Amino acid sequence: MKKIMSNQKGNIDHKDMSLHDFSVPARKEKHATP
Repeated sequence: MKKIMSNQKGNIDHKDMSLHDFSVPARKEKHATP
């Protein structure tokens, strides 16, 4: 059970990182547009 929980946390962290990665360029683009 502990292993599964740890794996889930890793998956969530990875998803969060991906979301952040996508959010950063999108925000920059929005800010760059006049």
